[in-house]
Amino acid sequence: MHRIYEGINFEHKSCVLGTMKIALVLTIFIATVIKPSDSSIGLVQATNYMEVSSKKVEFPLTILMTVFNDLGYQKTLLTELKAKFEGFKTMNGIKDMPDETKAGLILKVTAINELLSDTEKYATTVYGYKNTDIEAITSTSCAVQIKNNVDTDIFAAANFLTASIDVLGNAFTAEQLVNGSEQLSRVLNVLQDSYHHITTLNEKIIRYINDLESLTSGHMSPSVSAYVQQSRCVAESEMDHIKVLSCRKNIKGLVCDLEVEIYESSQKYLLYRAVNYDGVEITIPDEHILVKSPNNKYGLLMCRDEPVETVNDCIFTPWSHTSVLFSDDPVNALLLSNFSLSPPPLPVQTYDTGVLIMNSDVFIKSKTGTSTKDVENKSPMKIRFDQSTSIVTEIEQTVLEFKGGNSATNLEIELTVYNSTSIDLMHEKALKDALDNFDWVNIMKYFGLVVQVAVLPVAFTSCSLSVFALIKSILSYRKKQRKEKLENRYNLRRNYELNKRVAKKVRK
Repeated sequence: MHRIYEGINFEHKSCVLGTMKIALVLTIFIATVIKPSDSSIGLVQATNYMEVSSKKVEFPLTILMTVFNDLGYQKTLLTELKAKFEGFKTMNGIKDMPDETKAGLILKVTAINELLSDTEKYATTVYGYKNTDIEAITSTSCAVQIKNNVDTDIFAAANFLTASIDVLGNAFTAEQLVNGSEQLSRVLNVLQDSYHHITTLNEKIIRYINDLESLTSGHMSPSVSAYVQQSRCVAESEMDHIKVLSCRKNIKGLVCDLEVEIYESSQKYLLYRAVNYDGVEITIPDEHILVKSPNNKYGLLMCRDEPVETVNDCIFTPWSHTSVLFSDDPVNALLLSNFSLSPPPLPVQTYDTGVLIMNSDVFIKSKTGTSTKDVENKSPMKIRFDQSTSIVTEIEQTVLEFKGGNSATNLEIELTVYNSTSIDLMHEKALKDALDNFDWVNIMKYFGLVVQVAVLPVAFTSCSLSVFALIKSILSYRKKQRKEKLENRYNLRRNYELNKRVAKKVRK
């Protein structure tokens, strides 16, 4: 393929582009009259609403994740507690129990001490989030302090469990610790309660470690975000966006500087997307979203490049071309718009619960209860349907089902305002734009096979004839391919239905 394009003399670019302009003029001249209606699909289609901030307050905030002071004392408490449980193995009565009964108790004691070892490991991890050589300095007027209470929780657990073991005592005999006895039940209850208590303690410490690790990774965990919401600087019930700027360790723990944005008010913008016509669609400026503002002005949104938020931070700017796009003259909109190559997207449900389909390879079915019915694909098209119906679409391995929400009693289908000649013009303009920008990667993707099969014999006869033949051959080839695909799908579907009916009769 690369060698074929090398054969075209692109030094004569003016000849190539001149021929493309002639092709455009010829296509415009032969185009039939387009009659739009209120239910017709044009170059763009409204798809969804987007909440955008209209008034925002920004300020810095410091958050302190406190860390306890004495790790050695916590380790001592845990070591003493493990020794207490280890003593169960040599407790009077237990050491003389039958091996099969004693084995179960020993396993429970071992499991508890493993949990206590984990507690020591988690406490050590938390203690690593402080630096005893750096004094604590608050750099902002808004500050939030989150206490971990790891040390007090370990102290409370050690006292509680030690008291439980002491109350149990060790005045048991092997004869008393038999299955079903009150004495054995007391021992088992202490071990079971201890296991549950230490598990709960570890889960609490792990949650705090997760908060610490989230902040040092530049993210806000839900629990930390909830603490920030309680700050005096954050208005109650307001939507916000919090960004972690940096974190550092000091003598009190982990200190992080945050940037907080409070969205005091927002507005809903109606989003539009370009309608795809068999791989070609209108060109919208990069990194912009075509929208209609709450006061019915059309323009573009440029949003901060971040994951979709409940409220988005965007800037609205007018776009002069919208006066053409949203006029009552679709022919003028077609002639004055630029087009580019773009793969057909998957079906999408729009804000009014309709389903927008822009790929002719999609199989469509309507489903009401247990009955289904094929829907002819006339992409681009929009299907609206009532609440008792759903639309099922399938392409390759992707199956999507859309629930109805329209009050209509039957399927309502909207089709494009543009006829086949107009769509051909879109493709020609997209090709011209590709030639203007020398985007040969897209060009080759678009008509590689056609050049070899249909155009090569005449490609070098003359500048005008080769380019014009190239365009017409591409369009003709694509139409032929689409027709063959539709016929093949129809035949396969018909054979499948016939076979299903025959099988049903045989079963009867």
